[in-house]
Parts: sequence; C-alpha cells; structure tokens
Amino acid sequence: MSTRTLVENFLERVSKSDPRLSKELKSIFQRVLENDPTGILVKSFLNFIESKYLLKGVGEVELKEKCKTLEGLIDVLKLNDASSEQLAKVIPKLTNIRYYELSDVHVQEVEAKIFLGQVVESGRYFVRAEEDGKIYEWTTEIESTMYIRVPSRYVDELRGKNLEKLQLVSYIPEVHFPKDYSLFGHKLKLDIVNKNLIIDRREIKILEVAEAGKTKAHGFGLIVKTNLKSIEGGEVNFAFYEDGDVSLYSAEARTIHNLKIEKGNLLVITYATKNNMLGESIIPLEPKELKLRTPIELGELSVNVEGKNNVKVSEALKKVFGYDNFKTLQEEIENNEAGLLVKFDDGSVAYCRSPKLSVHVPEGTKKIVAVEIQSAKKQQ
Repeated sequence: MSTRTLVENFLERVSKSDPRLSKELKSIFQRVLENDPTGILVKSFLNFIESKYLLKGVGEVELKEKCKTLEGLIDVLKLNDASSEQLAKVIPKLTNIRYYELSDVHVQEVEAKIFLGQVVESGRYFVRAEEDGKIYEWTTEIESTMYIRVPSRYVDELRGKNLEKLQLVSYIPEVHFPKDYSLFGHKLKLDIVNKNLIIDRREIKILEVAEAGKTKAHGFGLIVKTNLKSIEGGEVNFAFYEDGDVSLYSAEARTIHNLKIEKGNLLVITYATKNNMLGESIIPLEPKELKLRTPIELGELSVNVEGKNNVKVSEALKKVFGYDNFKTLQEEIENNEAGLLVKFDDGSVAYCRSPKLSVHVPEGTKKIVAVEIQSAKKQQ
C-alpha cells in the first residue's frame, strides 16, 4: 500500500469523529510528504500514532501537536535516505519530543540573547536559525527560561539582527549527534541507531550509549560502551564530542595520543593515564572462537622461537582469542579439561598442558605458526 493511501485511510478515520481536524492534518501531511519522498517517515509515524494514540483515543490538541512536531523535525533536518531511516526509528520518542517555531525574533545587542516570548520546556535542544537566507545551527541546554544564548561563533554575525525564523526541536542523539570522525588517519563512524561503531570499515558492537555532559572545550558528548576488551581484560569505551574530539573513557575521559591498527587486526591505542603518563591498550578486533580440533593459523601473530628452548605463548593467544576466551582456555587447561597442540614452521609439534602456557621448542624451529585446542581426555 502506498504512503499516500495510508495517509488517506488515516485521515478518513480521523474525519469520522472530527472533519475539521482531518482537514487541518491533511495540509500538514501534504507538506510532510514533499520533504519525505521515500515515505519512510510518514509510514513510521502513522504506525506510531495508530498504535499509541488512535487506538487509545487522543484529543485534537495532542494529535495536532504530534503531527506538527513531525513536520518540524523534517523541516529542521537535512534528510537523505539514511537519515530518514534513522529518524523513522526514533519516531516513537515523539512522546518526549518538543518542537517550537518562531518568526521575526530579535537577537539582543549586548548579550546576544534571543528572547522567545514564551516559556520553553527544560531540556537539550537542536536550534536552527535563519537570517538573510543563511542558516545557523547549534545545540543548547534550556532550563525553563524564555531566552536562549547565541553561541560565541555566531555572536558577531547575529548580534542585533532579526531572525526570520527560529526553530527548536528536542535534541535526538540518534539524529543530531555527529556521525563521522577522523583520528590519526583512521575514519570512525558512529551509528547510534544500529548500535555500531565502524573503524576503517570494521564494525564494532555498541553495548550502551550514555550522555557525557557538556564541556567548555568540546561541547556535548556521548559515552559509547563497546563489546571490545583489551588483552589485559579492560573494557574499551570511548567519549565522542560534538566538536570532533574522541577520547578513551574509563571513569573519565582520557586523551588519545595515538590510534593505529597493527598486524593481526589489533587496535592499539596510546592514551594519557591518571598520572599523566602514557598507557597502551592492545585490543583484538576479531578474536577467534575456542573450537576443539580446529587448527588456528597465527599468520601475522606467529611467535618467533628461534634459538629458544622454552617460550610462553600466553601473549600471542590473548591477541588471537581475546581476553575472555583466553582466560576460559587457561582455566580449562588448569582443570585438565583441555590441552594445546602447538605447531611449528618445520612441521614439528609440541603439546602444552601448563596453565602458564610455556612450550618446549623443538631444535631447529623458528616460528610457532598455528595452535589447536584438544580435549585433555584424548591425550590421556
């Protein structure tokens, strides 16, 4: 069924109880459809209204308010297919979203305040102002006040001017927060809607997103908790900020001094510690699963054993399997539930049943090239 047909059916239902309201909503939807050519938003909105409001009964004022909010959201945002889909997924939040639109608003000469002429509900807002055909956008925090401040970067341009149009819409991180970042030559993409952090086309699962508050240096921020762990077991979380800054986050933001991807698909982050020293976090991006009787080629993580009698492989295994899987393997070896078959470059093998993962090196070998987890019972 086409989007326009869905709209017509919706308006027909409204018309049965309130013909005048149906007519008003029709004009709103006509404007909305002009800015939503794919129909993604309108379909999502109609599903939301019918499931949350029409079926329970809703007053004229509230229904009209929701439709106007949708219109305002679409008007404020520069939408494409991707952002339309993101907005469609957060439309159910319309119960908490506020939208205000004002015309011919004056910017105070002295303090660059914009008096709204009405009380605006407390919260964080995305602001879009229009003056002489130019668009200005910023984020602001409002605490039950009748004015907002122009950010310092726009003060000189807007001081004493009359704004043709001023729009405020509740801040929606999934839509308004920046998505593209660059860090030491690497591209990071923050996809809050689908809960993915992408680093150079490598997808990392986001477990949770929380507000980091506002800083004078970087503006508003978000704490992004990922499913990654360092080889020492530390959780890997980031703080992303509106100005493009990215920090490592552990109780507080830690400045990142370097970020690189090394051989073996390892993310290596150098960061500032509490004592203003530099720390390093080594993070496997694609840790291998623990599978019995399945050879795991070490590839770029092969271990150099030339000239050695014994060597510990724990560091390499943490990089291959990740911290959690490594600890599970170590525990199984300690409990005599599993053993590790270690394969060398010349075809020779050694069997390891030491929880310390110390391996005897056969004479003449140069590298450990693969490992295989085996059941300890099989070796008894």
